[in-house]
Amino acid sequence: MRSTVKQANHSKPWTHHQLFRTFFASSTDHTTLLQNAEIHKLKEQQQWQYVMVAEGMDPEMVQKVPQLHLARLYRNQEDTLHGAKVVNSTLGKAKDVCGRLVDVALEDIPTGTRPRAKSNLWGLSEWIQHNLEKGDDANEVWLSLAETTRNVEIIKNDILTNNDILLNHDKSHPDYPTIIQAWEKLAREFLRQELGEEAALFQSKGFQLSEIIHHVDDSEYASSSGGSMALFIKSA
Repeated sequence: MRSTVKQANHSKPWTHHQLFRTFFASSTDHTTLLQNAEIHKLKEQQQWQYVMVAEGMDPEMVQKVPQLHLARLYRNQEDTLHGAKVVNSTLGKAKDVCGRLVDVALEDIPTGTRPRAKSNLWGLSEWIQHNLEKGDDANEVWLSLAETTRNVEIIKNDILTNNDILLNHDKSHPDYPTIIQAWEKLAREFLRQELGEEAALFQSKGFQLSEIIHHVDDSEYASSSGGSMALFIKSA
């Protein structure tokens, strides 16, 4: 498998027609496409972007046409990996597609630095709500995690009101400590079941969960995670 990092080259001006024709022809065999895919390293503001594209793509066009990307990953100034995404979702999940991107990014982290990764927790809110709506059997799970029936009701109410307390990071609210404590326990269970797609990628690469961090997800999907994310550290 190729893991060579390619840089921009202005000597091969392909047309959009040639690029898209090559891409979609290769996509008929996803296994071959991924095996032969190349990885390009792009500088983006204060971080690096690692991009997987079909074999033979011109580096300049890889920079200009993000629709050509198969998958991507970022490494910020603190050498924290984040933002893993399968752009062409038909190829599979991040765990199965983005592993080579992680490998290449890790090679760029200085020796002696403990690699870290930050993953989203998208889907956590829906997962909790779905289980709360199952009935008594599901409530036993939340009771074991949240300790009391009242705590379960507090969590349920916050989810049904769009995670207002969590998203607003409202530490003045009397229920905030209860929600944070229970939310972290539920998030860890969510990750233990490998329900977080991006997290599962990092876990498969030897990263271990360090902590659940709050009020850090400012994406359009923040409500599905209560604004929380998971911080991982690479095993020694």
